[in-house]
Amino acid sequence: MKDYKRLKVLLTQMSAETEDKSFKENGRDTNTGTPTFLVSVKNGITEIVRKILKTHPSAVHEVDPDKKNALLLAVGHRQYHIIILLGQKYRKIKSVFGAVGQYGNNALHLSTTYKPEFRLDIPEGFQMQTEIILYETMERLVPKHYYSSPNIYDHTPLEVSRKTHDVLLQTGKKWLKETSIQCSALAGIIASITFAASTSIPSDTSNNGKRPSFDVQAGFTNFTVSSLIALSFSMTSAMVFITIANSSYTLEQFARIMPRMLFFGFLTLFISIGATLMSFCGAHIYTLSYKLRNTAIQLYALVFLPLILFSLAQIRSSYLSLPLASFKVNTEDIH
Repeated sequence: MKDYKRLKVLLTQMSAETEDKSFKENGRDTNTGTPTFLVSVKNGITEIVRKILKTHPSAVHEVDPDKKNALLLAVGHRQYHIIILLGQKYRKIKSVFGAVGQYGNNALHLSTTYKPEFRLDIPEGFQMQTEIILYETMERLVPKHYYSSPNIYDHTPLEVSRKTHDVLLQTGKKWLKETSIQCSALAGIIASITFAASTSIPSDTSNNGKRPSFDVQAGFTNFTVSSLIALSFSMTSAMVFITIANSSYTLEQFARIMPRMLFFGFLTLFISIGATLMSFCGAHIYTLSYKLRNTAIQLYALVFLPLILFSLAQIRSSYLSLPLASFKVNTEDIH
């Protein structure tokens, strides 16, 4: 992070100098000969890229020593925001989206060339999703004859994909299977507990055993309703994870179906855990003395706080940041 900030400051200074000097003479990295604009593209510094394009529109045609332009570098380095920016501004310019690098690789070849150093900070099972979405996006942007165009090694984009994504695909399958098995086991335990609790009554009965003595109290209603919710959602979660664990894991499933099923499974699992705690609180309140019952809500809120914070943190960091949410390169973003 510190290196990134230092690079950002350096490139900002370099781009500012180009406003008063010749862009071609002073807007290059003296070590590699790469234009400042392309250095910014490779490092994903969107604000500098936007500023240079505004002051020097011809910079979009710059190439590095490997004959890669801004689009090829953005795709190769997985700089998704730069891809969106270029798509919005230069989609119809053939020299930008029809560019070919030194080894005959077009944007589709680079979109199917996976490099572990450019992986996103997301669960392994979702990494394949970003790769598929990137390829589908570039399919819509590049000329159609590029779909089967070979590079100098006579490899088409799909052939490159099969070669470079095999390890990633196997890793994603393993992660999904292990995660689903563990979560289905947890959901099964919760279902067993809540089933026993939902058929139990936390009190004696009155009226010859026909109705619970606490049935008119809020705690008893909370206990019965939350027990049923916990049982239903835990069984649903278990079925979802079992389905995922026994899936064939095709590329189409990785792109859309699996992440959504996994998110739904985690959501129902978290709901079942929360409902189990509510059920416990609904029954536990009757074991408190009358003095403590006045502070029961505060006590139970304290019990729920760690669960709520942990659940929100997990959902936000791992599941709401799915590639479908964080990488919004689609037809709605690029016109």
